[in-house]
Amino acid sequence: MLRAVKFRAHLHWLDRADQACLFCPAHETYRHFLVDCDFIKDVWSTLHAVTVPLGVTLPATLPGYLYSTPTTASNMHRAAFRYLWPVLRACVWFNVWRVRNDRVFRADLPLPSPWTIAVKAARVAQLHLHHSLVQEPEQPALRRLLRLLAQHEWPRRHLVPRIALLPPPA
Repeated sequence: MLRAVKFRAHLHWLDRADQACLFCPAHETYRHFLVDCDFIKDVWSTLHAVTVPLGVTLPATLPGYLYSTPTTASNMHRAAFRYLWPVLRACVWFNVWRVRNDRVFRADLPLPSPWTIAVKAARVAQLHLHHSLVQEPEQPALRRLLRLLAQHEWPRRHLVPRIALLPPPA
């Protein structure tokens, strides 16, 4: 899966300088782009408003992001976070990937801030969560987790769908 799209570091005909990350001067690799780049770290830092209330520490390695779900401080939220984590991770990476591609193919566009990318990622995750609750309203663990997050302004504004705050239909 990871090798499906070539990063600049894998385009060996490019000069070493042209193999640099589009957000910083480092060599662009999968690990750098998805985990180590300061830009992606800044995006995840914005999302601390989502992870801190749950007591979640983000992974430090690419396999950690891909193959495990960070644990929550409370056992009560683990199952629901196992559902939320892949959605949130995919939304963040997809939005950063889109910005990266804009830098490659539409260099005239301004670079959005990490905060803007985090908000876009959270909004896409919000849509996914909304549809999940519409299709399957009886998800008490997910509803509890989203209600906990809704106690904090950033997740309430950008991630938690309003439907999660309503009682499930009878």
